[in-house]
Amino acid sequence: MTAEEKRAREKALKRANYAVHREEYLARRKIFYATHREELRAEHKVYDAAHKAETAIYHKAYYAAHREELNAKKKAYYVAHQEKIRARARAYHAAHREEKNAYHKNYFVTHKKEIKDHRLKINFGLIQTKVDDLLNSQGGQCAICRTNKFNKVGPVIDHDHFTGKTRGILCSNCNSVLGFSRDCTDILEAAIKYLEKHGGGWAVDIPPKLAAMIQREK
Repeated sequence: MTAEEKRAREKALKRANYAVHREEYLARRKIFYATHREELRAEHKVYDAAHKAETAIYHKAYYAAHREELNAKKKAYYVAHQEKIRARARAYHAAHREEKNAYHKNYFVTHKKEIKDHRLKINFGLIQTKVDDLLNSQGGQCAICRTNKFNKVGPVIDHDHFTGKTRGILCSNCNSVLGFSRDCTDILEAAIKYLEKHGGGWAVDIPPKLAAMIQREK
């Protein structure tokens, strides 16, 4: 028997032995981990710190090669332990509420651009340069009222709620008009007729403060 055949035979015997005593081995490992948890974690931290780049490359390669298998295992584990996972998450959040809130606030302040870019990509499939190009094609103005003075909300991306397709850039006021009318042209036409019926706009005198605000937005 060659050395290679001998190694193959030993591996086969180990696999067979493991299959027969699998539950016993797993129970023993759980007990060992429970009694040496902190020691093992400390060892892993030291090893990871000393082999950070090597470990990262290994994990990326392993995940790429076993993506579907790992995702399936995660989903199955979550389904089987859903209540336990949720309870643990609630308990952690309750114990670290102030710390987490402070972290999120600080992250929002220091990563505004990244958050904005991420939302553009997720919600509209756009990047900021595309938004800028679209606004420039409108002359830097709202596509409806033609104002170029946007409030603190800034230019708003308008999209078709049925198809998800981006239609243009609006000010927040015009975007709200479309939203509250549910993009229904019948409602908007009825609103125009209503205003025309009452003198083409305001049926009463506009308060001075409101008139000044409207003038600033034009």
